[in-house]
Amino acid sequence: MHIGAPSRPLVEVGTQVKRGEKIAEAQGGISACLHSPVSGTVSAIEPHLTASGSRTDCIVIDSDGLNTPDPSLRPHPECEHDPDALIALVREAGITGMGGAGFPTAAKILSARGKADTVLFNGAECEPGIVSDFCSMLDNSPQLLHGMELLLMACGAEKGVLAIEENKSEAISLLSPLLPERITLRVLPTAYPQGGEKQLIYRSLGREVPSGGLPADVGCAVFNVETVIAVAEAVESGKPLIERYCTVTGTALQKPKLVKIAIGTPVEHILRSVDPLCEPRKVIAGGVMMGSSLFDLSVPAEKGTNGIFAMALDDTRFREQSVCIRCGRCAENCPMGLMPNYLYMFVKKNALDKLRAYHLNDCLDCGVCAYGCPARLPLNQSFRLGKAKLRADDAARRAREQAEKEAR
Repeated sequence: MHIGAPSRPLVEVGTQVKRGEKIAEAQGGISACLHSPVSGTVSAIEPHLTASGSRTDCIVIDSDGLNTPDPSLRPHPECEHDPDALIALVREAGITGMGGAGFPTAAKILSARGKADTVLFNGAECEPGIVSDFCSMLDNSPQLLHGMELLLMACGAEKGVLAIEENKSEAISLLSPLLPERITLRVLPTAYPQGGEKQLIYRSLGREVPSGGLPADVGCAVFNVETVIAVAEAVESGKPLIERYCTVTGTALQKPKLVKIAIGTPVEHILRSVDPLCEPRKVIAGGVMMGSSLFDLSVPAEKGTNGIFAMALDDTRFREQSVCIRCGRCAENCPMGLMPNYLYMFVKKNALDKLRAYHLNDCLDCGVCAYGCPARLPLNQSFRLGKAKLRADDAARRAREQAEKEAR
């Protein structure tokens, strides 16, 4: 559900839980609490497949269909003008980034305090076919406005910028006259992958985040609009992050549908809520450019699952990959200025030092390189594998250093 340390279960098999009740505690600074999205009974705590293809411990809850709310949930007016209280509530509510890697929001606020003079609110939603953020802005505009004010206060920032792409004219018309004086609207040309933090900061403010750096290094913090709404809901009603908007679309369906899903709902159950045109040949969790192709539809929807694409046969025909022809198209189109052709070769050769030297960790996983590759090379998948190898190598190095330190 989030990057960082896994949360620690607070329940066991047979525990009766209410909707919104905390069922797992955050562990460490980069972690997030988990809450039950339904009322029911914990039936298992066991390893389960996730959209990334890995297995991780999951809490399985059999819903009783009643959605009985946790009686402890209440409004938190004390957080309106107290940054520390708001950060504690955001952490307790399990709020994470809902448009990207799932970074815990409380940790992001802390990293920006005293550094950020501007907070960017990301309503760009550049991934093709996804309208979750757009519809959330329309349906929850009071909470969006409230959440922006709260996050400005928590970060100690002087001003805010709401960035929306020009193709979302309804949201622009609705929100433009409602924004407070210190929050400005920045209408951006429609482009992909503009929704990434570094790209949005550069397009909106002209500031360039250095390689390996964070938005706070250039005086910024960036929050997805659905995350902003979740912060306001936590203050207004005590509601933790237990549901989100999700775009369900694709050529295997009669028509696209926007649904509000309970976090943790199996993808196969979500697909049953729409009218199929045919049996899907491929299902992607997330967007078609940055999402993960699923081989098991029992995987749960996560806090960052903003879309599910069900593709028909004609859109999934396998094309045999060739070899790199050195056309340079991938490097020409890379929004981070990387050299994907070299990075692909270094991943295949397990050349970890070269991957670091050529800044693999700056890759956005946007998929532009793979989309335009005439050789059909699996560039995006290779780079994700390479990043995993770098993380494993860094963890092993830290373990060696710790062991050497303890042996002295």
